[in-house]
Order: sequence, then C-alpha cells, then structure tokens
Amino acid sequence: MHTTHSQNLSDHLWKNRVLLVVSKTLDNSLYLGQIKELKNHEQGLKERKLIAYHITPAKFKKGLENNNWELSKSLYKTYNKSNTEYKIILIGLDGGIKHQQNEVLSCSDLFSIIDGMPMRQQEIGQNKKSN
Repeated sequence: MHTTHSQNLSDHLWKNRVLLVVSKTLDNSLYLGQIKELKNHEQGLKERKLIAYHITPAKFKKGLENNNWELSKSLYKTYNKSNTEYKIILIGLDGGIKHQQNEVLSCSDLFSIIDGMPMRQQEIGQNKKSN
C-alpha cells in the first residue's frame, strides 16, 4: 500500500471522465455489485474515456484491475460529506459532477447519461468521420 497526498482528480480534466465508487466498507453489497457491473462492461468504459476510482474512508485506488491502494482520507471526506454507506459519482471531462446516486448504477444507464453529453456527442461524430 502506498502513502500519498490526496489524489488530484484535476489530472483527468479534459482527458477522462471519472467514476467515483465510494463505500464505507469493501464488503458492502452495493459496492461489490457496482464493481462487478463495471468489470462486465470494460470496453464501454474505455470507449467513453472513463476511469473508476474505488474510495473508502481511509484509502483509494484507481482502475478496476489495480490492486495498489493508496492511503488518503481526503477523497472520501470531499465526495461523501453525508457519510452514506455507498455512493457513485460521475464526473465529466470538465470536472463537474454529472450524476450521483446511492444505489448500483447499471452500465446501460451510465452509458446513456454519458452518451447524451454534448462532448460525448462530439466524440461520436468525430469517430464516425474517421471510420
């Protein structure tokens, strides 16, 4: 486990969308269900430039397959001020919170939210032109 200062999510600004999966515990059924859902749709996440962060009260890790947790309480404090058991937060390319909820977010709903965003519409248009 690495110790570091607070992960700077602004590193992803204009490069990646960020999905914060926030849970008080790693054995929370909502957390486990969300991770399973995301792992089953990794290609769709990649196509949408989406990076997932796992966040608990004392540590976090970036990515679905990464096992390197970093010690930090600040992400949890920043994004779970209400101290809920589980929360998922979608952050857009511009750094703004685009969606959040306290239950598992299906990838079909997640992709619909992202695909409806103006910047994603531009990406889809550019991909069609290059094919």
